[in-house]
Amino acid sequence: MRTASCLLVAAMLLWQQPTAGQGAAPEATTQYGPVRGAVVDGIRVFKGLPYGASTSGANRFRAPQAPAAWIQPRDATHYGPRCYQLAAPPDADSAWRSWTDTSAMSEDCLTLSVWTPAARDNRKRPVMVWLHGGGYSVGSGNSSINEGVRLARRGDVVVVSVNHRLNLFGYLHLAELGGEDFADAGNAGQLDIIAALRWVKNNIAQFGGDPGNVMVFGESGGGGKVGALMAMPEARGLFHRAAMQSGFAVTVNSPVKATAFAAQFLEKLGLQRNQMGELRRLPPEKLLAALNDVTGGSPTSILPVADGRHAGVGRCAAAAGVQRHRNHGAVRATGHLRPGLGRPGATAGEGDSRHPRRRSGRGPAPAAPRGNTQ
Repeated sequence: MRTASCLLVAAMLLWQQPTAGQGAAPEATTQYGPVRGAVVDGIRVFKGLPYGASTSGANRFRAPQAPAAWIQPRDATHYGPRCYQLAAPPDADSAWRSWTDTSAMSEDCLTLSVWTPAARDNRKRPVMVWLHGGGYSVGSGNSSINEGVRLARRGDVVVVSVNHRLNLFGYLHLAELGGEDFADAGNAGQLDIIAALRWVKNNIAQFGGDPGNVMVFGESGGGGKVGALMAMPEARGLFHRAAMQSGFAVTVNSPVKATAFAAQFLEKLGLQRNQMGELRRLPPEKLLAALNDVTGGSPTSILPVADGRHAGVGRCAAAAGVQRHRNHGAVRATGHLRPGLGRPGATAGEGDSRHPRRRSGRGPAPAAPRGNTQ
């Protein structure tokens, strides 16, 4: 009988899933207002924190705007919406089906989530900002594969995942067709990420993180986004290390190629150049339908644009040259990653020597990195 009881208890422990509400709900204060999260396996979790306003209507195809402030503590126990995107085809590789993401789609998608061992404890933990994969067209930071509890606990770091504009909403180059009113459209998704990094700089200390010790990292399309950030002057000073976990390239379109695609997209919608304003009034579902028709359901040709405004051709080539110089496309680690977070030879950008990785009470202090990510 005793043996049977022990086996039953063991089985219950094996099946137990991480649950929120383990202790008092943690609170933190951001520049826009207070937030209240949850505790999951000892980690303080804050989900769906706005770093930008809705991108619908007049804000569509424009640089991100600041969100409205609030006074009462905002619930931060659920992910924010993901950007509108095409659905995976029925015959998509079943290997990805476990990467569940049931969040709604919306143009009010500029949110981020934070996992931290402790908030407001005056510690300066390294900050790891994760950029999700899916090319520049699909995915979100909400996917089950992007859950940050284990990483935050294992490395005593603050983990941040970011939702931003994708596909036509984030990377449709309209500057040559619509003029100044659409000048930021081709890199809107990258500008969103930069806005998220500014939020990190201004607020992460409230979550136990060090704004002077920030690494951006991502896989596949997330790695490409990291590479594009390295070519954008607006990102200077907002991160100090970079890791590209696949996606070892600075992937950008030329303005000529990007404009040709945009013209094809407008033609599919039946719009002329003097009707560009309609792009901000059409429902997102109609825009996605046109994107599906133009790309055959696989919008992989949509990329950031070397527009000379945010990402110049020379800067992109220079960033690509840094990669080619080190391991034929891989940016090599300098110094050491924290124990458990990597191994010798793992990819990581070279940081700013003015901000060596600080100790957080676990493991030896790694060597100070050399050089500058940007």
